Amino acid sequence: MTQRGRQQKDTETERQTTERHRETDNKKTQRQRGRQQKDTERQTTERHREANNRKRQRQKDTGRQKDTERQRQKDTGRQKDTERQRQKDKRRQERQRQKNTETEVDRKGQKE
Repeated sequence: MTQRGRQQKDTETERQTTERHRETDNKKTQRQRGRQQKDTERQTTERHREANNRKRQRQKDTGRQKDTERQRQKDTGRQKDTERQRQKDKRRQERQRQKNTETEVDRKGQKE
């Protein structure tokens, strides 16, 4: 084989080698991009999940606050009811005492 033929063959071999390296690099790059995309999607999904969890927790907390407020109002209402009942009882006792006093005065008046 002549020197010129050898040079052409070497050049062709180098070109093929370079082409193979380029293809290998491209495949590596594609795989890396795919991994990065998956990571990005995973992170996005995780962020959304966390946001949903925070929202759900906020709704629970708000619900609990409302429940607490309702309970407080119920308790206040019960206290008012108890106070009203106490006042009624006092008035009833006072009326009974007044009646008893009047009855005693009547009895004493009848005896005399």
